Amino acid sequence: MPSPSPKHIVILGAGIIGLQTALALQDKDYTVTIVARDFPGDEDPKLYTSAWPDPSPPSASPEAHWWAPYVSSFNLLEPSSIPSNAGITSGAYFTTVTVNVPRHLTYLLQKFVAAGGNFIRASLPPKGALKETLQVTDDLVQSKGIDHQIQGFVNATGFGAKELVPDDRVYPTRGQTLVVKGEATAARTFEGLSSIRYVIPRPYSGTSILGGTKQAHNSSTEVDDQTTKEIMEG
Repeated sequence: MPSPSPKHIVILGAGIIGLQTALALQDKDYTVTIVARDFPGDEDPKLYTSAWPDPSPPSASPEAHWWAPYVSSFNLLEPSSIPSNAGITSGAYFTTVTVNVPRHLTYLLQKFVAAGGNFIRASLPPKGALKETLQVTDDLVQSKGIDHQIQGFVNATGFGAKELVPDDRVYPTRGQTLVVKGEATAARTFEGLSSIRYVIPRPYSGTSILGGTKQAHNSSTEVDDQTTKEIMEG
């Protein structure tokens, strides 16, 4: 059995960024350990928010077409094809992909573990100097018998970076969506001056995502009944 790589990186956080970063480092022959409070499959979605969102289609407004070269079959809708009473000024259609996010996260974790990755479930000190927090993490990794010297850390804590670093520029953005039965045949989005609405099929689940909200500086995890009503009414 070959000896483990001496290049050892510890990633703080097991969301989509942490997991994908871990796999990229493994591809470069690094030994990787993920330390996180929450992991894919956890039952409390209020804590592990990576499983909540689904990739929403980008804006179709004419001034926001920077992404057009990166998708297939991009075309602007002819004005005559847009219902005159829909309040829509422009539109576009294109070919893209949608992702079943919870399933994808589980796949990434399984792939990470199968490649020899280590993971430790732990809560780091919520506040304090970053240097001390990293020392606590180093001690934790060593206590688990992972004796390779840590070469570096990757901060993939998301909103947790606000207190971990600390970084006052980090702020929460609240999103609320609905999961409904039935897979939509296509992803659709409508973006207005004060709202965004979208339908995104969640592949191989028999469900779709209806959304949604983007409320900056709002950290509430409670369901807002009025928002639910507005999403359902479109």
